[in-house]
Amino acid sequence: MSLMKEKMDYLTRVWGIEFVPKKKHNYDIKCELCERKIFLEISGTTIVRPHKAEYHHDQNRVLHLYCYECHKRIHDWGVIQKWLKKINKTVDDLPDSIGLNPIWKFVSTG
Repeated sequence: MSLMKEKMDYLTRVWGIEFVPKKKHNYDIKCELCERKIFLEISGTTIVRPHKAEYHHDQNRVLHLYCYECHKRIHDWGVIQKWLKKINKTVDDLPDSIGLNPIWKFVSTG
């Protein structure tokens, strides 16, 4: 299945969007994780890239749509998971660090 077909199937299944040839539609949908508003433009059967969002395949090849910040955090979490596996540790071995200031600053897109 092509990526465009996969995106169309996802938008129809999850958001109930129907694709009508030669018609332009704008949609406000939500990030699957944080529910931040995502603007989506569809022109006929062509999906214009969502505004400030990314499609993402999980490890089971299931398509999702996340805002930029959540998409980045999901990839960051994958890096952490791989590192923990490499050093034979688990999430439970990590200290609680919610109160720490970040070493580098992530600029929110929201």
